[in-house]
Amino acid sequence: MDSKEIFESLGMSKLEAQAYDVLLSGGKMPVQRIIKRTGLKRPTAYYILGELVRKGLAQEILIGKKKEFIPASPDSLEKLLDKHEADLSHAKRLLSFSLPELLSQYRLVVNRPHIVTFEGAEGIKRVYRDTIEHNQEKKILVFRSDLDDTVLGLDFFNRYMEDRIEKGVSTKIISPKPISPDLIEKDKRLNRERKFWRDFEISAEVDIYDDKTAFVAFQKPILGTIIYNQAIADTMRKIFYRVWNSL
Repeated sequence: MDSKEIFESLGMSKLEAQAYDVLLSGGKMPVQRIIKRTGLKRPTAYYILGELVRKGLAQEILIGKKKEFIPASPDSLEKLLDKHEADLSHAKRLLSFSLPELLSQYRLVVNRPHIVTFEGAEGIKRVYRDTIEHNQEKKILVFRSDLDDTVLGLDFFNRYMEDRIEKGVSTKIISPKPISPDLIEKDKRLNRERKFWRDFEISAEVDIYDDKTAFVAFQKPILGTIIYNQAIADTMRKIFYRVWNSL
């Protein structure tokens, strides 16, 4: 470890350590020479040297009309260390006092639902893509609306189902569409389970996956909303399974 690293460990900034190191190696010197040896710009050099004086690590003297600076003895570094330790101790006490409130604020921010909304048909396609592209559990629980085909068309859903199968994502669907033998066979091929809820007509689909709950509204204004919140997703998941198990 060189001397500048030692100075920084005692609480000096990088530029302060550089200037003090130059002073120690050169003794008394004018500002211009310090600037030349450190490469600092004049305003920065005056500021850094002022900080060294304030910390008791240098002394400013006037020779004629020129300012020169003299390094303080390295013994003064012990005083700097004592002050650094005192500042750290004070900071530790302040943190200990403030930590409960800071943690409370943190929990409020972290647990606050994060909501993203997408508008139009292209927007709700982005919601559907999210259900398969950003789905670690590889499961989707769906309250299906019978309006989905009317907005996006069968071609989109056929491609979506192919992509979902390719990514290994399964679905459970509560649907207003009656179940037929042909549909049962199709569901098996598509890694999909379905239950029929008679007279279950809704204008917005609900998709539950990972820590997200997506709402897709098919009536104008057409839009999709994703809520990122574990508690909300878990609550919706419990509601889904309560309905699923009752059908």
